[in-house]
Parts: sequence; C-alpha cells; structure tokens
Amino acid sequence: MSESLPMRRMTTTVGFVITMNLLAVSAFGADRPPPPPPVPPPGAAPQPAPAAPAVAWGRLTQDKTHSWNLTAPEVTVGSDATCDIVLADTTVAPRHFRIAFANGNAAVVDLGSKTGTLVAGAFVKPGQSFKVMNSVEIDPGAVTLQFEFLDRGTISPSQPVKKRKESPKVKVVLPPKSK
Repeated sequence: MSESLPMRRMTTTVGFVITMNLLAVSAFGADRPPPPPPVPPPGAAPQPAPAAPAVAWGRLTQDKTHSWNLTAPEVTVGSDATCDIVLADTTVAPRHFRIAFANGNAAVVDLGSKTGTLVAGAFVKPGQSFKVMNSVEIDPGAVTLQFEFLDRGTISPSQPVKKRKESPKVKVVLPPKSK
C-alpha cells in the first residue's frame, strides 16, 4: 500500500499541471476575438477611411532584375535621389525623362538631358515628348528599360469617330450590245 500512495500523488499532480496548462492556453490562445476598434470621444472629427491602393497603370523593367510599378500620373526617372525612379548610371542625367499618363495614354518627355532619350528606336530631343501606344524600350543614356502597360482604364479616342455617309444607290444602265 505504501507504494501506491506516492504513485497516486504523482498522477494527481501531473493531472493538475496538465489541466492548468490547458486552461492557460485557452485563456491566452489565438482563439480570442480581436478587441473592438476604439470609440472616438463625442464631438471628435471622424477619421478618414484608409486610402485604396493605387492601381498600377504601367511597369518599367531594367534588365529583368529591377521592376517598378507606375501608379502616379507622372513619374520622373533619373540619377538624382529626388526622382521617383533612380537609376545609378553615369550616363543618366539627374532628371532624365518623365512618363506622363492621362486618359489611357502615356507620353515620354525628355527633361533636358544632354544625351536625349531613345524611345522605340526614335530619338526624343530635350523638351520633346513621344506618345507611347504599346510596350516599348526606353533608353536614357546607356541604360535600357522596358515599358509596358498594365491597366489603361477606359481609353478615350483622341478624335471623335466619324460616321460614314451612305451614298445613294445608283442604278447603272448599260447600253444594249450592238451586233
């Protein structure tokens, strides 16, 4: 009998410890619902709703290693740290070019670089712009960037569609064949 008494105490103690651990896990576990959001005091200005993430309308890719999604209506590219996209290359001007997006159309504008910008093989002089219709290569200096559209949204035509006028039907009468 003396052997069974310590065994009972040990079993009871182990059972107690397991029970306490289960209670602790259930009290502090992840099954608890999240706390309610704080209630603003009466008379406080309402908090603005969080802004929806901007939709990327285009993407610039350099050597298939660096990629930038374009979400702003205007994106500047150059070697200066103040540009939206910074290219660490000595042939790229501090503010080399800008891509502007409006109404489903994009334009590359050279910002006065000494070397100009090559867009789809066409040289864009400083201060000039090039309207981009499809995916193209853009070369500021010795760097090659691939531009592609992601979401153009609703594209408005640049000119109204002209309706074709129907010409009146004319019956052609041929003279009789002579024998």
